[in-house]
Amino acid sequence: MVWLRKFRIWLISTIAIVLITLAVIFSILRALLPHATAYVTDIEQQISALIGLPVSIGSLDADMYWLTPRLKLINFVIYRNESRDILIAFNEADFSLAIFNSIRFMMPMAGSVSLHGADITIDRYPQSKWALQGIRFSGAETASGSGELVEVLLNMNLALLDSHVHWRDFTGRSENMDFDDASIEIESFLDSHSVRMDLALPKNLGSSLKLVAEINGDIRQPSTLAGSIYLNGKALSLDSWVNRTRLQEYVRAEGDADIEFWADVNAGSISRAVARVDVRNTQLSCTDGRAETWRADDFAGTFFWRAEDDGWRADVRDLKLDRGGVHWPHATNAIVSRNDAGGWSVAADYLRPRDLYLLANLFVRGDLRQRFDELLSYR
Repeated sequence: MVWLRKFRIWLISTIAIVLITLAVIFSILRALLPHATAYVTDIEQQISALIGLPVSIGSLDADMYWLTPRLKLINFVIYRNESRDILIAFNEADFSLAIFNSIRFMMPMAGSVSLHGADITIDRYPQSKWALQGIRFSGAETASGSGELVEVLLNMNLALLDSHVHWRDFTGRSENMDFDDASIEIESFLDSHSVRMDLALPKNLGSSLKLVAEINGDIRQPSTLAGSIYLNGKALSLDSWVNRTRLQEYVRAEGDADIEFWADVNAGSISRAVARVDVRNTQLSCTDGRAETWRADDFAGTFFWRAEDDGWRADVRDLKLDRGGVHWPHATNAIVSRNDAGGWSVAADYLRPRDLYLLANLFVRGDLRQRFDELLSYR
C-alpha cells in the first residue's frame, strides 16, 4: 500500500523536524539562561508583585533540567513588610518554567517550585485556627498583608526539602515538637490538594513518620475539607507520643510501635478509619494512684472504625497478643459498637477476659468500670 508507506515517511520526517527544532530552541535557551543573573532586581520586583510581600535574592543561577528551563534563587528571603522583618528564608529556591502554560498565556509561568533549607514554624490554636510562619489559615483571619502569598501557596506545586519544621500547639492537646531533615511536597489545583510529608523523627519520638493526604476544599476552612489520609510511623516511642496526647491523663507508657493508618475525611471530621498496629515490649501504668500495670511482649492487629447514624462501630481483625510468654491460641476477630445512648455491644470469636480487663481497667473510671466488670462476667 503506497499511501501507507508515504504516510509513514511523512510522519517520521515530521517527528524528526520537530525534535531538531526543539533541540535548537532549547540549545539557544541553555545559552541564554546564564545571562539571567543580570536581572536580580527585576526578578525581585516581579516576585514581590506576585506574592504581595518584599523579597531579596542573594544571587541567581540558571540551568536546564531535562527539557525544562530552571531558575535558581540563592539565599532567597521573604519579608513581612517594608521594615525587612524576615518572614521566611531559604538557602535555595528553584523555579521551573511551565512551558505549555507559558505559551498559552504568552508570559513566563512557574510550573513547580522547590525550596531548600527553610526553617518553618506551624502553630495550632483553639477553635480550629492555624498559622504558618505567623500567617493565619482560618477563615477571614488571614494575617494582614499576606493574602496574595496565601493565594500563591494554595495554587502551585511546591516542594520543601532538607528543612526544619517546628510544631507549636497552643491548645494543650500535644507538646511542641521539632523535626529535622523534613521533606514536604504539595500539589494544588483549584481546591484539590495533594500532600506528601517525610519526617526524620527526633530520637525520643522514634525513627520516621510519613504522611500522604489527598484533600478537597479550602484548607483555610478545616470544617469544609474532604478526602483521604495515610500515615506511617516506624519504631515510634510510646512514652513520647502518649505524653503528647490526652492519653497521658490515664496512663504512662513504655514500648515502641509500627503503625499504618488510613482515614476518610468528610466535613473536616474522620468518618472511617483503618489502623494496622504492631506494638512491642509494652508497659502501661495508671496515673490515678492505683498500682496497676499492663504488660505485653507483642500486641498486633488491624482495626476498622466507622461512624454510624447513632454512634460508631469498630471491627478487629487478626488480633494477636503475647503476655509473659503466654500466646493467644489463635488470632481474634471481634466487633465493638457504641450508640449515642451509651449502649455497648461486643462480639468476638475468642477473648481472654483477664487480659482485656487489666488493659481496660487502666482507662475506665467510676461507674463505667463497674459496667465493664458486669460485661466480662458473662460466659
